[in-house]
Amino acid sequence: MCDTLNIVLLGDKGVGKTALLKEYAEGFSETKGFNVVTVDEVIDDRVVRVMVFDVCGDAGVGVGGLVVERGHCFVVCFAVDDDVSYESVVDKWVPLVEKLPNHPPIVIACTKTDLAPPTPPIVDQALTYAHAHRHTLLTTTTTAPHTISTLFSYTATQAALALVPKPSHSCCSLC
Repeated sequence: MCDTLNIVLLGDKGVGKTALLKEYAEGFSETKGFNVVTVDEVIDDRVVRVMVFDVCGDAGVGVGGLVVERGHCFVVCFAVDDDVSYESVVDKWVPLVEKLPNHPPIVIACTKTDLAPPTPPIVDQALTYAHAHRHTLLTTTTTAPHTISTLFSYTATQAALALVPKPSHSCCSLC
């Protein structure tokens, strides 16, 4: 397993990516372009350094292109109260990540769920989309911090799993 895992947050401006980081990491300070936090997570009884990159939605991949290329797992965010941000997930952000040669895992995060009724239609749409594309959908809100720690713990685990060498399809040394 890699000692440092890179998680990249993508999504339109204003969907709550930076709010997720502020809730997740102590001592977070906001910058222009992209933000980075480093947190230690325990995965399989081993402490692993997790670097989370928040790429500015306005800059897209221009500022964070190198960051995107080195991501081990991606959290693609949309806000429950912003249909356009969900359309960007489907039309822009997920296709961008799916084109990467290492085929990293994608977790779709629905943010600001405290601003909507229990299960708004956009969440059902996102769940259907996530299942069809073999991605995971998690819902978050800063009013329930455990949803954010769950998001990052799950994502770090997915990043670690993505780096484990895949077994060969041979049944023996002769195949």
